[in-house]
Amino acid sequence: MSAQAKQNLRVQIQGQRAKISGPERLSAGLGIATQDWANLIIGKTVACYSSWGAEPGTVELRKKLLEIGKQVFLPIITPGNQMRWGIDQPPFTENRFGISEPEVSNFELSSADAIILPALCADESGTRLGRGAGYFDRALAGIVPLQNGGPIRIALLFDDEVVQSVPSDEHDEPINLIVTPTQTIWCKK
Repeated sequence: MSAQAKQNLRVQIQGQRAKISGPERLSAGLGIATQDWANLIIGKTVACYSSWGAEPGTVELRKKLLEIGKQVFLPIITPGNQMRWGIDQPPFTENRFGISEPEVSNFELSSADAIILPALCADESGTRLGRGAGYFDRALAGIVPLQNGGPIRIALLFDDEVVQSVPSDEHDEPINLIVTPTQTIWCKK
């Protein structure tokens, strides 16, 4: 698919998100945190992310995951636009984007039971649209898919960001589950 189609959709979704108030984002984050995470994530180790900007909040979700006995790891941006991972605990520092990062650990993404991903939108076939930098697609490229015993891949979205179709390219990594403040949707791929 064309890069322009993706960029047009990014601009549209980011414009919609810019209109969402802080309290609405907090409410969405609370709604996401109240989903049945104990049954959605089998296993103990979860790679998540620190929400940033107009994304649905992950603070409450991360607290919930810890409460139900999951160990949560957060990404750390490294030189070369790659990611390492650290335990979701202080001390945190802000990276060049203003996103909180923990200290680096020896955690490898391939050992996760679940990977929770940011997204601007996704469709029910499992295609996710990110911001366009490719951090998560690169990180997922070598990870075994769920159907072959790999971790479940979960995208967090606002309710209206589950769309009919998302443009995709060969390098785009699929997701297995979409979680919004009001629903969970298993993808059909």
